[in-house]
Amino acid sequence: MLSTIIMNTAPFWTAIFAYYALGDKVSGFEVMCICGCFAGVVTISINAPNSEEYQDGQVSNSSSLVGLFFSMTSALCFSGIYVITRKLKDLDASIILFHLGFQATTLFLIFDRLKYIFTKNYTTTWPSVFYLSFTQVRSLAAVAIMNTLAQYFATWAFQGGKTALMALVGLTNVVYSLIIDVTLWNTSFKVAQLIGALIVCLFNVLVVV
Repeated sequence: MLSTIIMNTAPFWTAIFAYYALGDKVSGFEVMCICGCFAGVVTISINAPNSEEYQDGQVSNSSSLVGLFFSMTSALCFSGIYVITRKLKDLDASIILFHLGFQATTLFLIFDRLKYIFTKNYTTTWPSVFYLSFTQVRSLAAVAIMNTLAQYFATWAFQGGKTALMALVGLTNVVYSLIIDVTLWNTSFKVAQLIGALIVCLFNVLVVV
């Protein structure tokens, strides 16, 4: 629950980074829309079924703190990506995507080797990337296609629009996730979550129009 909320603070960090790095200014109305949209995300998250794990104490404090740390790091990293992508608006999106994939693979191999060196009884991961079941390969192919399309469209969006507002529109992913959970996985939802989704959509419409 808290991890989802923290990860979705990205529009706030993006607005701050974009102001100092790009000179992008955000109006008071746009700040209101960001805050309102974030309130909708919080409403959805705190009413999610898995939030009961935190309320019942099923998640340990140590694992919770680690999760919060990585969630904040993720939010800051995504904000940095958004701002840098905007700064690279003269580059074709395909070039940016190529370097993202190439450098991600390189970093994976480096980190995997470091884990092998510094962790006891750790078996290096990279050979196992080729030993997958058909279902795993098919699922990973779907993830790769969707991720590539998402990155491609996001690159176009951040190159052409105000960075903070594009990050705000990105918060609609919480609404899409809720819809997919309900329609595909038959997950139950609360009225409060529906209200939160409507709030997110409302402030996105306001800021776009």
